[in-house]
Amino acid sequence: MSLHNQQKPLKNPILRTMFQSWIQACGEGWTHRQVLIAYAFSVLFAVGLLVYASMMGLGWSWIQMCAAGLIAWDLTGGVIGYNHHAIKRKSLKETSKLSPLHHNLQHIHPLILMFFNNESWLLGVTIYWFITFFLYVEFLEIKPATGQRRIGKNGQHVVIGFECAVALFLITSSFFVADIPTDFQVFGICVYSISCVLTLILMNTPLPFQRTTAIIQVVGMIFLGMMLFPPDGSQWVIPVYFLKLLVGFTAKEAVDGKWRYYQSKKRGISKCPLKKRPIEVAHTRNISPREPGLEMFSIYRVKLELIRMGRPQLVSLTKQRLPT
Repeated sequence: MSLHNQQKPLKNPILRTMFQSWIQACGEGWTHRQVLIAYAFSVLFAVGLLVYASMMGLGWSWIQMCAAGLIAWDLTGGVIGYNHHAIKRKSLKETSKLSPLHHNLQHIHPLILMFFNNESWLLGVTIYWFITFFLYVEFLEIKPATGQRRIGKNGQHVVIGFECAVALFLITSSFFVADIPTDFQVFGICVYSISCVLTLILMNTPLPFQRTTAIIQVVGMIFLGMMLFPPDGSQWVIPVYFLKLLVGFTAKEAVDGKWRYYQSKKRGISKCPLKKRPIEVAHTRNISPREPGLEMFSIYRVKLELIRMGRPQLVSLTKQRLPT
């Protein structure tokens, strides 16, 4: 049973809906207080950004303030949500290899900032992004029980193609729309294009090296960001944007020292994600139970531990009775 199911249900329907939407997007394993902190931080950061813009006299219109506030709310909330161990467990259940790509393609925040000085385009692009944001959460998230997307592989290819077409349309339009400084254009095109390239690199990186690679990519982007000039008040976007997408969502990793179930062909050993110290289960009789470093458990204890940790799907994999 997951942690959030063991908590008392929220009585307030608004809070309950907010909590369930967070769980659907960021995985199971959150407490009510953790979700409250995440929501509160993202809202406070967005409000603080608007206060900063007002105090510094940036002269933002209400459309610019709404767009900047929504971007700040989404990115800061995503940094918390996508760097929690719950999303890592969810990503390990993912059966589709396309999800990081169409998820990151949907994050067109740099392209929104590209139109920051043209209020009509800024309003239209922000509304489009906000609608697709909710459609993504509702229709493209995985089913926790199966690890499959709510749409099939062909549907995901259609979504990726559509998102690429929208991005190309926005980039092309930026050359013909008035009131778009060259600095904003370079910022939007470079950051969005590089994020797509880094996502593809990270998706093809071996699992043990993905988090390290993602952190290196973020540090590199922070350095590159020193050479780019986004709208005033948006200098924070690059580190937060890449922390959310690369370190948070795309990079898969071990959670709390627990590893996914896998089989070692060399030693005939499998590691089960049970405790901080992996329980190694011998699947062949040619391995001595007294081998140094090999901790043996009875098959019944392994099954009990699997059930206790909420991983009953692994019970069927442990068929052989082992010596204690």
